Amino acid sequence: MPSLSMENARRNFAWLLFYALCGVFVSASLTATLDGTPTQYIRYGEALFFSSSILVVFFSVLKKIWIGLLVALPLAILVPIELWSRINLGVPVSPQSMALVLETSAAETVNFFLAYGEKLIPVSSLWIGVYCAALLASYRQGLEWPQKTRLLALTALPLIIFISYANLGMPPWIAKKDSSNPFDGRVAQGWSQQWLDIFPVNIVVAFQQYGIEEKKMAGVQAAIASKKVNIKLSQHVEMPELVVIVVGESSSAGRWSLLGYERETNPRLSKESNMVVFGDVIALSTATRSAVPGVLSNRPALRPDGSVDLNPDPSFITAFKEAGYKTYWYSNQAPFGKFDSSIAVHARESAVVRFFNPATFDSSGSFDGVLISPLAEVLKENGKKLVVLHTMGSHFDYKQRYPKEFGIFDESRGGDVSEEMLLNDSYDNSVVYTDYFLAEVIRLVSKSASKAVVAYFSDHGVDLPGGKCKYRDASRFTESAYHVPLIVWFSAEMRNVRGDIWEKLLANKNAPFTTGALSSTLLEISGINVLGRNDSENLLEKQGGREKTRLVGVSGALINFDSAKKRNFCFISAG
Repeated sequence: MPSLSMENARRNFAWLLFYALCGVFVSASLTATLDGTPTQYIRYGEALFFSSSILVVFFSVLKKIWIGLLVALPLAILVPIELWSRINLGVPVSPQSMALVLETSAAETVNFFLAYGEKLIPVSSLWIGVYCAALLASYRQGLEWPQKTRLLALTALPLIIFISYANLGMPPWIAKKDSSNPFDGRVAQGWSQQWLDIFPVNIVVAFQQYGIEEKKMAGVQAAIASKKVNIKLSQHVEMPELVVIVVGESSSAGRWSLLGYERETNPRLSKESNMVVFGDVIALSTATRSAVPGVLSNRPALRPDGSVDLNPDPSFITAFKEAGYKTYWYSNQAPFGKFDSSIAVHARESAVVRFFNPATFDSSGSFDGVLISPLAEVLKENGKKLVVLHTMGSHFDYKQRYPKEFGIFDESRGGDVSEEMLLNDSYDNSVVYTDYFLAEVIRLVSKSASKAVVAYFSDHGVDLPGGKCKYRDASRFTESAYHVPLIVWFSAEMRNVRGDIWEKLLANKNAPFTTGALSSTLLEISGINVLGRNDSENLLEKQGGREKTRLVGVSGALINFDSAKKRNFCFISAG
């Protein structure tokens, strides 16, 4: 029979294991919540209080420790994933993470975590092993939550939590705020905003917000799906087997060495011979949410001036689909939200839609290279294909958009450097990474299809400090913020069979266009005529005729960009 001291040691060890598990649970709420600002110090204390309160109330209610650990086992399995997301991506499991899991197959999700969290499986195995050992030890030792503190937790703690929320003017439940505008970014209100980073309640909130966003987009998606695009294929036209469109982000033409920038930001693309670089293209707006939809559709869900259309027309993706192409939309941006839903409703016209970034633009997330391997898999499939790759590009914070090995400009400086210099260096590094990404896409495409087209445009640009316009911070009001790169690449075989098209592209490379010209161009290159479609511009149209009026969205209105530029190129406005 074991001695009393041995029994006490085993019991103490069981309690120690339990407290250690609780510490890990709490750490999941504390990791990556502190950035040094006063607000975040307060939030750090709130996270500690709320996550500890959850544990105390939970185990107080169930009383027997082993029952609590057994009930919490599904959540325990998520702890390593939660910690991995916070440490590697800088964000807790979020609605975006939920979309990534729920909208892809189990195998694809596993492959994602294997690629970006290679240490996750062994750490998870060790964690679950310790957790099960603690569960078994607490069962054998009959551990129970102390009666006195149990009564305190069941009365005082819920009251404290309720009072804290009442002081914030928020109801003690997860509420939502309905809106007729599906792109306003409003999701859950009330308590849910306070629990977005408190594990494990953030899992429930993420699922709820995912459901709200899906419901908000459903009506617009149904309106698009109800419309048929009437197409007519051109006779005797060699259609490309593969069309790949890369949607860039915040990349200014003035920072591309291909377009005259003094730094070598396009070392790989500069070696491509079958590529036309357009030098005078402007974005439809300087907000992603209203700049991209107008490129996709002539009547988009969100127009360049920011007005909403709840009965939009399908995009060129549907036209390609009806022409016999299998369509794909692979994105490294978020699947929904104030800045993304207006694009997502058109993206979901594609037969295959996948979002690869479990974070949003305001955190590190995944690099655009995450799209390369999935693209390679798609290119192995037979049949004609249209693939859209939506990248994070050069979105601020610029230094989060490229791997360390691409940080070439900041490493070239010596001595003390200013914040302005560091900002410009990191931005240029992000452009170099975009150059690498596009070169990789072209390399894969050139190996997989004889007749292929690759196109790239940036949604908008940005004007960094230190330029002609003396803004102290990055600006989207200037001519440079509208001026974006647009390129079209043909495979050698495509260039041979569509030499007439190639010559037209070359002839127009310095002509003025907006990014809205791209979709009509790709349709014509592919021999797809959309009946009833009235395109205002096309990269193939003969120059020298009527003078173009390039309309862009500014402050809720459409204005003549070139007239506004003449008035003040440092502040594009209505007048």
